[in-house]
Amino acid sequence: MPLRSFRFGMFLDGYDGNSPQSYGPKFHRWLPDGEEDAIALPTDDAGWCVRVWFKREGKMEGAFIKYARGETAFDSSTIEKQGSLNGGPLRGQLDADLDDEDITAIQAPSEHGERVARRIIQAIDTPVSSFVEILRTNYGQYWLTPWPSWDSRIHSVQAALSFRGVRLVSENEQLTESS
Repeated sequence: MPLRSFRFGMFLDGYDGNSPQSYGPKFHRWLPDGEEDAIALPTDDAGWCVRVWFKREGKMEGAFIKYARGETAFDSSTIEKQGSLNGGPLRGQLDADLDDEDITAIQAPSEHGERVARRIIQAIDTPVSSFVEILRTNYGQYWLTPWPSWDSRIHSVQAALSFRGVRLVSENEQLTESS
């Protein structure tokens, strides 16, 4: 079966007024460089792979880098001098071996599509939820919102995919990214 890629992403800010305003985890004198610093997470499905990362985004405000979505206009030498750097939203990619029939089924409501979508959600949620909990507990990033668990009694499978920002990466995007 061909390997299909699904991108996803979500802000983990959970700002409640009592914790530091953040758009994700804080880093000290280092900032992950997107997919180059991606972390591979294990999945229950053999042949499926989940990778997560934080993208370097921000702009200079005085002598400091301040998080700004989609902006990269900052002096990267400032990173090693700054004590608190915002990681922004968690981004990721699921690579799954799914055939054309599975992909078509996901896009139209059907029993088969629901089963495939549930596998995708589980393949993402299980390792990513554990990863976020490790950030929250082992690394003291208590303000991060836990990764949401999906409850099929409340939300449809399509709503769960949408909430996580899950989208199929087109073949054109894959060709562009690999070049």
